[in-house]
Amino acid sequence: MEGKSQPERVEILLDLVQRGIPYKHDLQQFREENYLFADETLFYPFADCEDRAVLFARLVKHYTGLDVVGLDYPDHVSAAVKLNEDNPGDYILVNDQRYYICDPTYIGAKPGMAMECMKNERPVVIPVN
Repeated sequence: MEGKSQPERVEILLDLVQRGIPYKHDLQQFREENYLFADETLFYPFADCEDRAVLFARLVKHYTGLDVVGLDYPDHVSAAVKLNEDNPGDYILVNDQRYYICDPTYIGAKPGMAMECMKNERPVVIPVN
């Protein structure tokens, strides 16, 4: 990812999770809710929204060093990344800083693209260490 801008690096990782991890709800895969760690998400054949969000957050932290938060919506989990440059798109303010929505379940969405049904929702922000 050398030579890529921050948004480009985040977009590569977002696309990797969106297209590389097949989606299946936990009830279909495990017959109950099951919260996976990032490495477990790579082990199992499917992942749902919170599993994808955790994996994406870990990849961004590891490969870019950028700050990431989880976003807990009613019936959905996503992520947001603090980019060090202003960008167009949907974001959430965390401590007066812009964190751009990055939804690993919204296939084809770029950083700064929230699902239309989530744009008016106020998620609970989950810190990521």
